[in-house]
Amino acid sequence: MIKKKDFDVVVYRLKLKAIQQYIQKKLKTKAKRLNKRKIHIHLIRDNEIKTINQSYRKKNATTDVLSFDYTSPKDGSPCAGEIYISWQTASRVASQMGHPLIEEVLLLTIHGLLHILGYDHELSEKAQKLQATREFEILKSIKLEHLNTLITR
Repeated sequence: MIKKKDFDVVVYRLKLKAIQQYIQKKLKTKAKRLNKRKIHIHLIRDNEIKTINQSYRKKNATTDVLSFDYTSPKDGSPCAGEIYISWQTASRVASQMGHPLIEEVLLLTIHGLLHILGYDHELSEKAQKLQATREFEILKSIKLEHLNTLITR
């Protein structure tokens, strides 16, 4: 018998594959930044993400997702970037929003991935709208359009 946790892992991997295909098809120019390198996704605890947030953003607070872009030609890293997701925060938010944790983690993954692809909602209102649009398009492509994007919450 398949356990719920194992099923969620399978669903997550399938959705990640669909997200990858969407990006390669619809966001070709942005996808070139990845240069066929992988992105590492880490599920961590609130205290760990708070430490990373303090170290890199000088914000002494937990957050739901942080992403690091290694796509610079000078970087030379074997991976294109890293996404850190606080599963504890994601769990609380999913509960508050009334959807499964796996959907919240997928939304956070999409948000972090768009940052690695060069989208930055903090730059301007126009950039914010563009990133929200891209988040929604990807959510729709994986049949999760019922979720609000992080930016529109």
